[in-house]
Amino acid sequence: MTQYSQATRLHDCTRHGDAADNELLIVEGKSASKSVLRLRQSNWQAVLPMQGKPINAAKASPARVARNGLYRVLIDSLGGGWADSFDVNQIRFRRVVLMFDPDADGIHCGVLLTMFFHRWMPELISAGKLHIVRPPLFEMRVTVSDSSAATAATVKRIFASTDLELAQRRQHFAASGGGGATVHRYRGLGSYDAEILEQTCLNPKTRSIDRITAQDVAAMQQVFGS
Repeated sequence: MTQYSQATRLHDCTRHGDAADNELLIVEGKSASKSVLRLRQSNWQAVLPMQGKPINAAKASPARVARNGLYRVLIDSLGGGWADSFDVNQIRFRRVVLMFDPDADGIHCGVLLTMFFHRWMPELISAGKLHIVRPPLFEMRVTVSDSSAATAATVKRIFASTDLELAQRRQHFAASGGGGATVHRYRGLGSYDAEILEQTCLNPKTRSIDRITAQDVAAMQQVFGS
């Protein structure tokens, strides 16, 4: 494959082919990308770091998209071409997973990447291959009493991705008769410790991940403009 600068270089996985259950993780930020690279399963999880906010490929000319470093390496990494030459059956990964900070900038980055796929690789979305991780913005540590445990109480970690979700978690915990609770707000993916990053973003059994659909694209266009 073509070689690019370290900032946009693909860190590939070893498992490919029609039967491979693999994924390409597009990760926002230098610090987060380094952490993901240390924790990922290199046999089936490839990582593409993304530095800075990408250009709006929904409005850019083909020539400008082709000159952009991130989009050039992304197109090359996926291996299915783009625009009129795109063939979803040639994609080297079963899933493309967007992993961005749970803040306004991260949401905007997710929209911009989604619009790139919507315009230049729409079959990727219709085939159900584009996903986005919902990383936590808040961690709530609650004290849980357990009379059967060796100690009087244990601390449970509960995660929330939005203010509304946090309020719901707190309400549910209060209604169940829980004890004390403390809330920590994360600054972004780079502020997670290894355990949280692996649990909430990388492990398919525990992470929160959504498939991006045509309805999601329409909602993004309505909010951010087409």
